[in-house]
Parts: sequence; structure tokens; C-alpha cells
Amino acid sequence: NYVRDRLEAQVHVLISTQGTGGGGTEYTLAFIGQNDCRDAKDVQKYYSVKTDTDDDVRRGLVKTLELGLMGFVARTPIACRIAVDYAPPARTAETRDRWKSWVFSLSGDGWFSGEETYRSGMINGSFSANRVTAGSKLRLGLSAGREKQRYEIDDGEGGVSTITGKSASWEASGMWVKSLGEHWSAGVYLEAESSYYANVDLSLRFAPAVEYNVFPYSQSTRRQLRALYTLSVKPMRYREETIFGKLRETLLKQELSVSLDLREKFGTISVSAEGSNYLRDLGRYRIDTFGIVNLRLYKGLSVYVLGGYSWLHDAQLSLRLREP
Repeated sequence: NYVRDRLEAQVHVLISTQGTGGGGTEYTLAFIGQNDCRDAKDVQKYYSVKTDTDDDVRRGLVKTLELGLMGFVARTPIACRIAVDYAPPARTAETRDRWKSWVFSLSGDGWFSGEETYRSGMINGSFSANRVTAGSKLRLGLSAGREKQRYEIDDGEGGVSTITGKSASWEASGMWVKSLGEHWSAGVYLEAESSYYANVDLSLRFAPAVEYNVFPYSQSTRRQLRALYTLSVKPMRYREETIFGKLRETLLKQELSVSLDLREKFGTISVSAEGSNYLRDLGRYRIDTFGIVNLRLYKGLSVYVLGGYSWLHDAQLSLRLREP
């Protein structure tokens, strides 16, 4: 039987999720005994794959719930009415991974709209290759997009003028992270991009990083307290002269972020703070804070708070110079 208030239940099931290297989802189901079952507990896990339908995931979660609840059912008077069965596999499942943990994804989208005096269209495409194991993570990505708009405007003298706007961009990125135990990890991030809208002809970025998690990474679905430090070198080449009179420059930037994520019986807490600044001018910095708190205080009473605040003192360095 289900009860509306968590404190009245004999067992509280807490489900948390995180993505897997293959693009699926890892569901961790913590069965926490309460009241006359407070000395019992269990943890079950269910893994979905990227090609699973919603019904496949639902059936998998129901099966995992059934397995986890059996230890609690055994303490009740209906234990004698439970039947246990075993279905032998039809054949031995293949365990060899022919792709050696690599996962490839290809996607694209676009749209078009228009009328007699207006046309607009956009197309995007992306490709990724990822390899995630217990010891390391490697992610490679490539994306490109193009957008075009066309307007026909009556000039009031019987003529028609045409205004055309376009924007194009592409980005290539790579990330490699090495696990250094249950609390530390280190890696490097590489990026190259070009954007007509952002006035960037070519931008390159090399950024080593190190992360420390107060809680073991094995508990990451339930609790995390992470500090991440990144130092990046970023050569820039602009399409047009910027408001700072630059056509080329090399930026040195450091970033520090601290994040807390908790998923407990009483609710969820997720807060973060990120700060960054350019080393050549410490006065150019930005700090972003954000938090979500969702607490169940009492029967039928819960509190949900969402908020954030930012201090922005790093001007957009790539803005085009505007003629007076």
C-alpha cells in the first residue's frame, strides 16, 4: 500500500539517476526501512540503454522494485503467499564488446518557414564519439549550423528592397578525463570554433582541469560536493576589429566552480557557485550562483525554492567595433 506521508511508510524507495557511457541511464534504487522495518535496507540498480522505449524502462524499473521489496515483504504476514520462480536463459548472452566501449551518435535537424515577403530557414548537424570506462572518459564532438533570413520591404515609392541576413558556425571539441581514485580526477579540454554571429573567425582553447569530490564518486547518484578548477589558454582571431581594437589576441582564463547535490528522503538540494577571471586583468571577472531546494517538511507540506544571482564584469571581448 502507498501512503501520502513518507514518515508513515515501512519502506522509503529513493530513486536517483545518472547517465551511462553508452548513452543510457543508471537508476539507483535505495530501499530504506522505516518504523518496524527500520533495521532493513537494500540497494538495487537498473540500467537502461539508449534504444529502450518508455515502456521498456517502465518494465525494467517495476522488476527492480519487485526485487528490492521482497526482503521487506518477507517480514509481513503475506510472505507465505509469495511465489518465487526462475526463468532460465534461452541461450548464453554474448558478453564481448565489439565496439570496445565506443559509442557513436549522429544527429541533425532543421526548419523552414516563409510567406510572400519573408523566408527563413535553419539547418544543424552534429557527430559525437564517446568512450567511457571506469578509469577514464573520452568525448569527441563536431557540430555545425547555418541560418538564413530574407525580407522584402516596400520602400513606399513602388519599389521593393531586399534585406538578407545569415549566420553560420561550427565547433569541434575533445575532452579526456582520468580517474585518480574515489575522490580525485584530472583531465584536459580542447576546443576549436568559428561563429559569424560572435565575430569569431577562429578560436582555439586548451584547458587542463582537476576536480575533487568530498564524497566518493561511487555515491554520485545520491550525493556530490565537487570543486573543479580549470586554467585555459585561448588564442583568438576575430572577423572584424573588436571594441577593444583587437583582431588577434591570446586569452588566459582561470575558472573555479563548487557544486553540491543531495538527494535524500527529505527532498533534494542542488546549489552551485562558479567564478572566472582573465589573468591579464583581474578586474574582468564573473560570478554565477544558482540553487534549487525542494524539501518535504510534513504531510502535504513541501517547500520549493529556486534562485540565482550573477556578478558580470567580463565584457564581451569579441563585440564588433561600431562606427559612430
